[in-house]
Amino acid sequence: MMNTAPDSFSESLRHTHSTAWEAATGNRFTTELVADEINASTYARYLTLDYAFIDALVATIGHAVAVAPGMPPKIRFAGFLAMLTSEENDYFLRSFDALGLLAPRFDNPVSHPVVDRFNDLMARQRARGTYLDVLAVLVPVEWVYLE
Repeated sequence: MMNTAPDSFSESLRHTHSTAWEAATGNRFTTELVADEINASTYARYLTLDYAFIDALVATIGHAVAVAPGMPPKIRFAGFLAMLTSEENDYFLRSFDALGLLAPRFDNPVSHPVVDRFNDLMARQRARGTYLDVLAVLVPVEWVYLE
């Protein structure tokens, strides 16, 4: 679990919406993934869909760097952006290769209802432009991923 103060706003939201939180973090997929019991075809599908989302995530993180209210959050998001576009991207490419799959291309993106909704959500939040709008999307998405 993310290390947050028990009385933090984000922790309060997580607690208030604990049913949705449990559905996102305690489902069969996440349980099998953590236990290293997930089958290769399910993991390949997950990688493909997750990689289809990375372009919108990179754009949103870049926007967060641009609109962050000071240098400390800019530096933190810039580091995250660097990791996404290097180490994480390399992980995806190596994984696709190991699974014998072609990596999805950004000029021919994978379309899936969940990915499309995530990408639309990210685009709407970037269009609103504020740092808080971006955080409203990034905090729960990345917190669930971290959990």
